[in-house]
Amino acid sequence: MKQLWLDVGNTRLKYWITDSDQIIEHAAELHLQSPADLLLGLIQHFKTQKLQQVGISSVQDQVNNLRIQTILSQLGIPVIFARVHEEYAGLR
Repeated sequence: MKQLWLDVGNTRLKYWITDSDQIIEHAAELHLQSPADLLLGLIQHFKTQKLQQVGISSVQDQVNNLRIQTILSQLGIPVIFARVHEEYAGLR
């Protein structure tokens, strides 16, 4: 199964494309507080990769994550966000 993995941080967007658990492509790009804009520039490339699923971890707010999800919906494949807790075991 060919998958796209995204890690959307505060300043960088990192991605990996895997095929049968092997990394076949990866990159890290500065997004200057607009990961969705950077993703718009990458989406055409991702469309050519015949991906089957997207997994995302993100520290962005709900508005930015919704924008990211909307852009990725152009791929027509499942988009799964990792869910994190704001606080866990007393840690923030």
